[in-house]
Amino acid sequence: MKIAFFSALALTLAVPAMGIAQDGLSGNWDYIGVANDGTTYFGEVKTKLGNQVVLRIRIVDDPESESKDYVITNGIKCRERMVKQSKDWKKPQSNSVWNMWINFACK
Repeated sequence: MKIAFFSALALTLAVPAMGIAQDGLSGNWDYIGVANDGTTYFGEVKTKLGNQVVLRIRIVDDPESESKDYVITNGIKCRERMVKQSKDWKKPQSNSVWNMWINFACK
């Protein structure tokens, strides 16, 4: 009887945590900033290896997206201030939010 009780208790506690993890929004988010269109950005550095960073970016209230809260993952080369877009490394435009993300990831 005790085993059944503790098994049920463990499952009850684990189910909400599994739901949060499955939606991809869980993480240790730090505020990055807000774009001119009102989109808010939060970041989580997943990995740093030498000059490169893997950055998870949580995007909230993006007026150009149906999903108002979602996560993307991108690579950044700090020294060169380049981002991995598709298969290529590219320098962002001077007015791009990528510059805000690079500053966050490479501090």
